[in-house]
Amino acid sequence: IDRLNKGFIMIKKEKNQKFNLKIKSKDVDPGALFIINRLNDSGYEAFVVGGCIRNLIMGEETRDWDINTKATPEDISEVFKDYKVIPVGKKFGTVTVAIEHTNYEVSTFKKNKSAQTPNLFEDLRHRDFTINALAWKDGERAIDYFNGLEDIKQKIIRGVENPCKRIEEDPLRMLRAVRLACELDFKIDKATLQAIERNSSLIKKVSPERIRDEFTKILLSNYPRRGFKLLYRLGLLRFIMPELQKCAGIYR
Repeated sequence: IDRLNKGFIMIKKEKNQKFNLKIKSKDVDPGALFIINRLNDSGYEAFVVGGCIRNLIMGEETRDWDINTKATPEDISEVFKDYKVIPVGKKFGTVTVAIEHTNYEVSTFKKNKSAQTPNLFEDLRHRDFTINALAWKDGERAIDYFNGLEDIKQKIIRGVENPCKRIEEDPLRMLRAVRLACELDFKIDKATLQAIERNSSLIKKVSPERIRDEFTKILLSNYPRRGFKLLYRLGLLRFIMPELQKCAGIYR
């Protein structure tokens, strides 16, 4: 690989913009593209996944590129032995590959107990929301098992399959739903709202640092007032900032 662009890819938005349902290789960060192509050429299925695909489809800025693969951390290290591979997160199935001074997280597919081998479907079904349960590799359209493309069109945030289970896997997803609603101007679907209300106390299990990061993003979003209203309505505010409960009338 000769030279790779640094920073993020920005797709110019235009009036009456149509969704980019057929992602092309030129739309994708060249470092991420290089990694998935080399893994696929080496016999390991690999995809760009998650929010970066959502952003490409919507024509939004894409800063972070997540790559998931059938390869194990050991396999990844071997495939990229001519590059710097950082084993941070290796015990969780993730390593960092450095390409042209840019770091890319590469993760092994998550394995469900019922699945004999890790695969893309099982990995995506454990993602937080349908709009993030998307994948792509060179030469293909966006892969969508859970109707995420339609939810993007309808501007809906919906938990994948069972919202309660997704929240139990990582309670921070409750705050993330609010944050995405404020950043993207999306609505949270009824089942996901109900799941958050029922499980709001689980947010106490999340580290203060992770809560702070999501809360800060809500404050910096286009609709922070909506964020506060949702946090209050869903019962999250009393756990993350109980002192603001005294001002509850402001957010009604």
